[in-house]
Amino acid sequence: MILNWLKDLHLLSDKQNEKAKPMEMIITGHSHCFSMGVNPTGELRLEPIQNDVPGVYGVMGAWNGTRDDAYWQFVAKHAKDKYIIISWAGNQHNSGFIFSNEESFDFVLNNNERTTITEGRTLVPKSVLVEHFKASLGGLHHVIDILKKGNPKEILLLETPRPKGDGEFILPFIKSSQHFIELAQKLNIEIDSLKISSLSFRLKLWQVIQELVANIAKEANIQYISVPEEFQSSEGGLKKEFWANDVTHANSLYGKAVVKYLGNTLCNKGAIE
Repeated sequence: MILNWLKDLHLLSDKQNEKAKPMEMIITGHSHCFSMGVNPTGELRLEPIQNDVPGVYGVMGAWNGTRDDAYWQFVAKHAKDKYIIISWAGNQHNSGFIFSNEESFDFVLNNNERTTITEGRTLVPKSVLVEHFKASLGGLHHVIDILKKGNPKEILLLETPRPKGDGEFILPFIKSSQHFIELAQKLNIEIDSLKISSLSFRLKLWQVIQELVANIAKEANIQYISVPEEFQSSEGGLKKEFWANDVTHANSLYGKAVVKYLGNTLCNKGAIE
């Protein structure tokens, strides 16, 4: 009887220790994870991210404009029993459609929702945009498969920041970016006379991308996480207080708020008792 009592006490102690185990998450992915405290420079390494949420780590370094299998295998090596947060791409709506010259078409975002169509533009099927953006998400299933081999507690795909609404704010960064200068030249657009496409146009494109990412999450049996509406402007873009000084990225204020939101979300899921 005493042996059984000791056994039960041992099991209870294990359960209590399991509940007391702190939540740990690793922030990974492409350039939008930098706002959350991930340092892109130096050698590949895992380091704590300093913020108000304990147990948050970033996979630092090894940034060359993309992420290769070696990066994701490194993440998998450290993934056991941790929440893995992936910020994947997120700039596609700007890379191909940032100039107003490219805003020559429109599309219906969802048939079951009221969509505003701009008069005078060519109406194209949404499927054309879906196929266009699929290429930028082609490696995501492969990455998720790599990460699952590391036995993480859970893998979560994170919504990337919404587009910025002020073309006048964006324009100087466009004109100083070699990438966008070359893009304008390919399209025979004079850099001094170019204008930025509307927020409503880029926002619809961004929404197509997020739908594709959410579908991949569903197919892979992992979770897609949207950020709260409080992060949005009244027009549906990214709130100005969260803009970094560039064309597309959010700032560290946004990153800290997202990490805090992730911590609260995982807490509510039972990561912390």
